[in-house]
Amino acid sequence: MERVWFSMQESYDQRFCLSPDVAEMVLSDQEIEATLDFLCSEQRESGFIPWTACSHGDPWNHSEVVIALLLGGRFEEARKGLDWILYSQNQDGSLCQYYLPSGVKEPKRDLNCCSYPYLALLLGIELGVLDIDEALLRSYMVSSVKYILSYQDSAGGFPWAVDPDGQPYEGRLLSGSSSMVTSFQAAIEIMKQLSLDPSELAVAEKALSSLVVKSRLENFLDKSVWAMDWYYPILAKGAEVEEYQHRVSHLFADNFEPGYGVCCLSTSRWVTTAETAEFAMALSIVGRQVEAENVLKMTSQMRWRDGSYLTGVTVPSMRSFPNGERSTYSAAAVIIANSVLSNPGGELLTSLRPKAPNNVTKICTILNSSELT
Repeated sequence: MERVWFSMQESYDQRFCLSPDVAEMVLSDQEIEATLDFLCSEQRESGFIPWTACSHGDPWNHSEVVIALLLGGRFEEARKGLDWILYSQNQDGSLCQYYLPSGVKEPKRDLNCCSYPYLALLLGIELGVLDIDEALLRSYMVSSVKYILSYQDSAGGFPWAVDPDGQPYEGRLLSGSSSMVTSFQAAIEIMKQLSLDPSELAVAEKALSSLVVKSRLENFLDKSVWAMDWYYPILAKGAEVEEYQHRVSHLFADNFEPGYGVCCLSTSRWVTTAETAEFAMALSIVGRQVEAENVLKMTSQMRWRDGSYLTGVTVPSMRSFPNGERSTYSAAAVIIANSVLSNPGGELLTSLRPKAPNNVTKICTILNSSELT
């Protein structure tokens, strides 16, 4: 089938809501609400949130959208998304790699996908959307942590994936390992609140963090053309990462298109919304706030009138690729980045966690009110 392209610049007035003046902002309250409306509209009845309405999804990106919904105050939809995570767990404690609204698409276990839901669960607990006393939460955490830790190797790393029969794949991924560090940090906090002993997980997190902080190429599969391999260690460990300034400089030199954003791969000029937003977060975490804001503003060129975002565009033509695709994870990444830039901290988890304890009481009251019944 012949791919039909459209040019963003040719269709800007009809398809995009941001004027040049508005594009100078990061996100207004109105824009945030429109993006949250889009994300809610893509959620299936089961609570599952696929990449797009007509495609599959995975636990990592599903959790990313749930985090965005939590940060944006869409608690009813966020709770449905959290329930989907809890009820999708396999008997061995894992989650499958890819899902369709109707069931499993790829039964392989991606350990990063298995662990990232911890971050959504923690935020749900701390915002009062998820009750810490729920029996299902306790059993989920015990089974999940046991499953994941069973695959840690003697150097502290993890295989990037495991077959349904338990056979690990060869090689570690730096970006996935970095994300798992943040996930483990969240899991430790959940286990403390559940009065479970987090000591084994804490030891595992420390060992994995050491690999991520050093980020030695020989310890991971070579994915150096991917932008995320350069900034994900910074998202996990901030300025603790060895030569983190070099990592930032490399991204600006090899993966960055001035005025457009971050290219997913250094070998192609495909600028993506998610990578641009995530790089902005990394810049904010290491204190480069002005650059972070300028980079995040570039995602406005990807924004549609309904609050959604194109997955990516080729430059300089500004043609959408994949054709017209507006993915939930792209929109969620912008919402999360907007929040991180408003609350800069030394690590991603620090930036995302709620700062005001009284918010929990307020949210619990809302969730128990007749508005959501």
